[in-house]
Amino acid sequence: MARQGDEKITDVIQKRSIIPALWDRSTLSKVLDLGFKVVFTLKESIKTISLFKDFDLFVFVDIDMMNGVKPDDDGLEFLRNIGIKGIITVKPKVISSAKKLGLSTILRIFALDSRAVEKGIEQCENACPDYLEVLPGMTAPKFMNRFRRYTGRRPPKTISAGLVDSVEEVEWLFNEGVYAISTSNEKLWEWFAKLRPA
Repeated sequence: MARQGDEKITDVIQKRSIIPALWDRSTLSKVLDLGFKVVFTLKESIKTISLFKDFDLFVFVDIDMMNGVKPDDDGLEFLRNIGIKGIITVKPKVISSAKKLGLSTILRIFALDSRAVEKGIEQCENACPDYLEVLPGMTAPKFMNRFRRYTGRRPPKTISAGLVDSVEEVEWLFNEGVYAISTSNEKLWEWFAKLRPA
C-alpha cells in the first residue's frame, strides 16, 4: 500500500471539506473506501499509531488523548519519525514545540462561554497554530467574529468540530466562513464523498 507522501498538510486540507474523526479503528476501512486523504485520530495508542504509515493518509493525532506518548519534545519527535504529519492539542506550548519539528498544528478551543472564547483568542495569539479547531462546532462562526473584533485580523483557518449533525448545519458553517469540519458522523462522510468529482 502507498505510504505517506512528502506534501505539506496545508496542501491537503481543502477549504469547505469534511475531515473524518476516528475514535477507533472500526471505521478506518470506510474512510479509505470513501477516498479521504486527511483524518483526525482522537484516541490512539503507541502500540497502533505506526500502522497509519501503511496507508495513503495524512494523519493528525490528538496528542493529549494518546496512550503511551507524552506531549513533550520526545513524544512529538517520535510521532514525526513514524510519519505523522500533524498534532491536535489544547496546549499552546505543545503547538510551539511541534512547529519547531515541522509538524502541522491544530489548537483546539472549547468555546463554552465568553471567558473561554477570550482565553482561546489569547492562546491562539501566543501559539500561532496552523489551524484552530473550535468545539462545539456551531460556535465556530461566533468565535471567528470575536477573534476579528478583538485582534483586527482574520483568525487562522478554522475547523468546526463536535455536535455537527446534519448537511444543513454543514452548509451553514461553510457559508459562515468555517474552513473545514471534523466529524465522526459517517453519514456526513458519505454525503461529502458523493460531492467530490470521481
